[in-house]
Amino acid sequence: MVQNKITLTLTEPMLKRLELEKERFSYESVQEIIKEVLRDKFFREGPAGDSKRGRPKKLDYDKSLGMKKVFTKDGGEVVEI
Repeated sequence: MVQNKITLTLTEPMLKRLELEKERFSYESVQEIIKEVLRDKFFREGPAGDSKRGRPKKLDYDKSLGMKKVFTKDGGEVVEI
């Protein structure tokens, strides 16, 4: 297995929070916490993979003009055009 090295810069509040987690849950290092978070986010099945976090997709206005049904602002009802 090839292992790559990543240099990570953290802000002071973020590093303090990770240090608290390390003490609270008896991790050996901050790196161990970061690796576990990455495993939870990208490799384990479950609700973490269904998260809606992150940057929203850009709207495709050309595609929306060709749609026959559109959602309204109030309640998400489908309106025929």
